[in-house]
Amino acid sequence: MMTSAPFRLLRTALVGSIILGLAVGAHLAGGGKLPEPAILAALCALTILPVAVLTHSRLSLPVFAGLLGAGQLCLHWAFCALSGASSVAPLQSGHAGHVSVAPAPDTMSAVSSTHAATSDWQRHPLPRRP
Repeated sequence: MMTSAPFRLLRTALVGSIILGLAVGAHLAGGGKLPEPAILAALCALTILPVAVLTHSRLSLPVFAGLLGAGQLCLHWAFCALSGASSVAPLQSGHAGHVSVAPAPDTMSAVSSTHAATSDWQRHPLPRRP
């Protein structure tokens, strides 16, 4: 099914921004560092190219899911390869989102004392109905 040029451009921009936005958000949430803005702009252009080709016709759900998954994998690899050194703690397992972190001992005592304290609803059970 052929579509008009304005809607095709809008669909291309929307799908491309979804792919790039999810990749950037997931990479930052995992503790990664983004590459320089010029490199990020180039990655955006490279993301838009296959999307522009595929939005020539209507995207089915499997095609859209495949495009989204392939985009996430490629951008994850590109962000890791092009972002340089990370400012996160030394990586033990090779990826910022998978580092094991142990809480400080004083934090654990504060959490356990708060957890041990009961609130009013726990001390007074609900009355039974007759």
